[in-house]
Amino acid sequence: MNETAKSSRLATRVALIGFGAVGRHLFDALRDDASVRIAQIITRPAAHPDIRQQVGPTVEVVGHVSELARPPDYALECAGHAALLDHVLPLLRKGVDCGVISTGGLADAAIFEALLEASRDGGGRLEVLAGAVGAIDVLAAGFYGELQSVQYEGRKPPRSWLGTPAEQRCDLTGLKQAFTFFDGSAREAARDYPKNANVTATVALAGLGFEATRVRLTADPRLDGNQHLVHAQGAFGEFHFQLQGRTLPDNPRTSMLAALSALRALRNRKAPYIV
Repeated sequence: MNETAKSSRLATRVALIGFGAVGRHLFDALRDDASVRIAQIITRPAAHPDIRQQVGPTVEVVGHVSELARPPDYALECAGHAALLDHVLPLLRKGVDCGVISTGGLADAAIFEALLEASRDGGGRLEVLAGAVGAIDVLAAGFYGELQSVQYEGRKPPRSWLGTPAEQRCDLTGLKQAFTFFDGSAREAARDYPKNANVTATVALAGLGFEATRVRLTADPRLDGNQHLVHAQGAFGEFHFQLQGRTLPDNPRTSMLAALSALRALRNRKAPYIV
């Protein structure tokens, strides 16, 4: 076997940025995968002893990119918005492709531009994962077919909006029917409702951008989970997409589809074909 053929059979070495619910799900799913291997974990030092006990001695666990013995083949961020500048940016500068789940941070124009500049300088590619929402392929393709309008609506049970500005717009504890408390641009929605920012940002980035994408946020007492609705029109036609998401069994605050989206991105690195 020649060297090229040998290298193509080597497992892709992945660095996970973060080891919360999504990170643990990915590690468990790929534990016995011969083609994609979690080789490195970047997370806060206080968690290192517990993580090392979970993942074993073959996985490098560090607190910052600069501590890695060598760059990974690919990095996947699942740690929160702060990780974009702390870890994704230096990896892009080192030429490492990075998939990101915390896309809400990209609503900050300064952060987005800094990451793009790092990508241009170092050659690493920033990959925005679909995360907790679907139909992103339609939006991204429709952009090239005179995409004219995109509207996203996030609907959640009233309790899920507690602790947000929605509390000043309506009585969340006594709501009897659905109430839309926000109607504005994707950038405003991501800024004012950061816990919903990842889906908002992903829809905006796939289509018309943060200013032109319209967002409605609704509290609906009839729901027992999160609901995402996307409506888009263009020269290509028109589509409506609706998703009632479920959470990971061991973490009711984490979208199962977000974890599966990340798993798909990792498996695609070595897949003989991708869709």
